[in-house]
Amino acid sequence: MGRTASLSLLIDDKLPRAYPGGTGGVKNIGNYAP
Repeated sequence: MGRTASLSLLIDDKLPRAYPGGTGGVKNIGNYAP
């Protein structure tokens, strides 16, 4: 079997990504997949 690469993630619940009550409150890294 081949090697796998590690991935570091940061989860921050102090900085919102959207207006309260609006859509898009979670930013997904999958949004940037090719």
